[in-house]
Amino acid sequence: MKIYGKFLLISLPLVLLALIAGAGSTYYLSSQALGKLAGNWLETRLEEAIRVISENENFLQRYEISDIVSGVKKAKLDAVEDLQRIKVGEQGFIFVVSGDGLVVSYPHIELLGDDVAGEAWFADIARQGSGQLKYAWNSQRSLAVFTYFEPWDWYVVVSNPLSEVYGAITKTRTSVLLLAVCGSIVLCVMMAL
Repeated sequence: MKIYGKFLLISLPLVLLALIAGAGSTYYLSSQALGKLAGNWLETRLEEAIRVISENENFLQRYEISDIVSGVKKAKLDAVEDLQRIKVGEQGFIFVVSGDGLVVSYPHIELLGDDVAGEAWFADIARQGSGQLKYAWNSQRSLAVFTYFEPWDWYVVVSNPLSEVYGAITKTRTSVLLLAVCGSIVLCVMMAL
């Protein structure tokens, strides 16, 4: 075998590996940046949700009706109604879980009152009090930010499906890898000539 042929046998796999590694690292870094950006955006929705809840709590305090059960119940219902109006992307939403793990507010009414105390994601939320996590529930993987609202013993969670958060980068992953492979093939052909 000629020296040129040996050179091609050694260099072509290295070129292919370098292109695939470059495509993979581009995908990884892009998804990391997208995750951070999505987390920051969800934080703004969480701040808005806490502001809505706090306004209702402040109303109770201002008019000294926080000891009246019907007044507190009405303020919580108003807060839940206002939370459902906050837009979180196309598929995202805000939900509330009580300190003992009961779903207080959720966009799908059939889940209201469900006990999620045994769910691993709720245990993480209850342990941390506030933060960000990726979790799976109801056959959907999501990114969420959350915080604890102590006056009402509520965990407020802003959630968005990972399919929406990473949708654009997931669609381009295959294209980037195909481009790397096609580029390697073209480079191999050119080197062989």
